[in-house]
Amino acid sequence: MNNIDASKYEDIKIGDTNFLIGKSTRLHIKMTDACNGQCPFCVARLGKLREEHIIENLHQKIDIAVNKLNVKNVVLLGGEPTISKNLFPILNELRNYTNKLQEITIITNGVMLHDISFVQKLAESPITAVNISIHHFDTKVNDDLMRIKTLSREELKQIRDILHKNGKQLWLSVVLMKEVIDSGEKALEYIKYYAGVVDQIRMFPISYTKEHETVADVANFTKSHLLSDAQLNAIIEKVEKSGNRIELDPKQFSSAYTSTRVYGQQVIMKKTEIHKDSDDEKNHAIYSIKLLPSGKLTNTYHDRGLDLFDLLSK
Repeated sequence: MNNIDASKYEDIKIGDTNFLIGKSTRLHIKMTDACNGQCPFCVARLGKLREEHIIENLHQKIDIAVNKLNVKNVVLLGGEPTISKNLFPILNELRNYTNKLQEITIITNGVMLHDISFVQKLAESPITAVNISIHHFDTKVNDDLMRIKTLSREELKQIRDILHKNGKQLWLSVVLMKEVIDSGEKALEYIKYYAGVVDQIRMFPISYTKEHETVADVANFTKSHLLSDAQLNAIIEKVEKSGNRIELDPKQFSSAYTSTRVYGQQVIMKKTEIHKDSDDEKNHAIYSIKLLPSGKLTNTYHDRGLDLFDLLSK
């Protein structure tokens, strides 16, 4: 199979088809299509809060994911997962599997985390880390980009302290793009600004969303804000030279990522040579499972993917 490291997969039969399933897969729980932010590079800003069926047969679906599909890590995302009514019911279900899961993380724009009581509730749930999307160290720049009220540095410290008291971590995610964080100097300024505030920073290049997959303005923004491979590699090189290399757990990360400790924080960056998505569907390879707002447990972010619950619950 093309571009597939067979040592990281095992054979599994789903329905009438043989697949390669990752030995350590990730379950993405897409809580909702809706979002309270308006990031210009994200299709979720156009999503609507609709009736969600994600909670239906939840126990059986989580059980299949963990016990039949090798799920070791769970990510809750959206849209914006914190606005979903199903957030805490799903977290309560995941509590039953903490002995088999390495990580349970939530990716959020942080709007709901201005409410400290909400933070406390998250900290007491089975999550292992809260991952907040903040794309610039200047809160006004980030506010204007995402069209939200960004959490201040002081608020992030308070959130971190609550999480740490409960044995959890605070992470930040940054999308690298033109006119925002687009150089090694800016990346280091970002990392330095949040020094002593968060445990981990994840930096990823913006992805081009083709117009046939979304609306024209999102496609145009992503296309116009892509950094070249040379620019992205220069950012990674600058950050790496400023810190100490950290080896990543191969069970959770592939060679597609690099990691270094800068100003006391772990910084994980996606390597640019594999920036383009690999065509795993053609290779019959599954390295992540998706639970969609429709309630479908599948191998893609679209309802047209395999119905894994139907195929594996028989």
